[in-house]
Amino acid sequence: MINRIKQEETISKHAIKFANIVFYLGIACSILLIIFSIYRIYEKKLYFKSIELTDALGRNTGKAELKTSSFFQNLDFTIYHKVIVTGLILIIFFILILRLKNNIKINLSILFSTLIICTYSSELFLTFYATHPVIFYQNLYKFGKNNDERTMLEVIEELNQSGIKAYPNITPRKVLNLSEIEIVEESLKTNNGENKIYPLSGISRTTTIFSNELGFFPIIETDEHGFNNPKGLYEKNEMDLMIIGDSFAEGMNVNADENISSILRSIDPNLKVINLGKQGHGPLLEFATIKEYGKFLKPKIILWFYYINDLSELEGIKSLWPSMFRYLTEENFSQNLILKQKEVDYLLINYIEEKIKQEKIDILKQQKVNIKVIIPEIFKLLQLRLFFEYIVNPPIRVYDQAPEDMIKTFNDILQKTNKMISSWNGKLYFIYLPSFDLYSKNQEDINRETILNTVKTLQIPIIDIQKEVFDIHPDPISLFPFKMNGHYTVEGYNLISKIIYKRIDDDGLLSY
Repeated sequence: MINRIKQEETISKHAIKFANIVFYLGIACSILLIIFSIYRIYEKKLYFKSIELTDALGRNTGKAELKTSSFFQNLDFTIYHKVIVTGLILIIFFILILRLKNNIKINLSILFSTLIICTYSSELFLTFYATHPVIFYQNLYKFGKNNDERTMLEVIEELNQSGIKAYPNITPRKVLNLSEIEIVEESLKTNNGENKIYPLSGISRTTTIFSNELGFFPIIETDEHGFNNPKGLYEKNEMDLMIIGDSFAEGMNVNADENISSILRSIDPNLKVINLGKQGHGPLLEFATIKEYGKFLKPKIILWFYYINDLSELEGIKSLWPSMFRYLTEENFSQNLILKQKEVDYLLINYIEEKIKQEKIDILKQQKVNIKVIIPEIFKLLQLRLFFEYIVNPPIRVYDQAPEDMIKTFNDILQKTNKMISSWNGKLYFIYLPSFDLYSKNQEDINRETILNTVKTLQIPIIDIQKEVFDIHPDPISLFPFKMNGHYTVEGYNLISKIIYKRIDDDGLLSY
């Protein structure tokens, strides 16, 4: 009995000692944080150095602040004032705890130690296991829902090893992104030595991988010109309906038989539908696609799909790809892409293989841990903060009011598109698609009414999917993948397809 009492007293002494160490360390860390914050604020003052300004004759013209280092240029120094206040509060808090009864002090030390261990274990997990806190959160959200956790690169390599040559779905517009100019300049040299061509499609007759939004990587086979269609559809004057648009029109990210064009074919097996939608396309590239392929096919109906980010394409092309405006300014301009698929394939394959090679190099670099960088990041809980920031305040893309010249360009594109389609007695429909942010954050498209009024002025019939599908749906956010930002689900594409078919059927345009 006496031995047991002595053993408990020994344990109690160790527990009290442990508790004291925990809270003394807390005080020491708080003091270090305060010292560090004062140091950073002091360095901020050194960062700006006042200098006298003089003119060419040496006369004083005033003062200016000269930046002495670029390191602090983007730092928010108010955070260091907050850290000082927090540090002082923690010091007082820990001192008060040290004055409490031993049993309370021991329990609190265990609680604090557990919290610190769990916090930094989570930070280590996010740093070394999860590729990115945002991606990890998305995968966590999909957990238990048959989510394929492989990367795109892993899927491609597995297919290649099984004898299937596969590529990721390519965005033609990204070929000329400023950050990729050096790679592109080489890949733009076509295999027959002709002048540079600018693609509007993907790689033809190839296995193509879409991104994983619904828990799997859709794998499709592209047609003779790199679009998401069955082969054998390019027969002049025999096409009933053509789809034009961006990734929503293309069918991201569902299987080949679950996109809008395939669903329309299943609704009406007699309907000849071709899908020329392409990821990243906007008004100008869609107009160019009709000039390159639509004039050859001369469909009876063209469905022009519009999404909130389409107008931004015009600004991007104006700065990166200005020669593409020749499609708009020169009536007969064409690259004759329908006859140059070999050159398009050669260009895109070179480009994407170079990108894949670069991605592998980047992965190897990431695997080499830079201790000098990673330890301060772990100490500051960088990954954990990013993780919770995404949960609490997920990013929202805010689109500004489109300037008048952009709306005018959009109007010119639609006007010329309508005129061109009318030349072969075709009919143009404008399909307005809603965004995720409208239903998750109640963020309306600031340009919606301007766009729809522009279309109405041109007397182009509108199918407003926002009003006719999403607004009347009991749970519109469920039509997005796992109720997260992305493209539509299979149900979403089904509902859209039925509304479109009903409208063109009611208009009497489906007589065969």
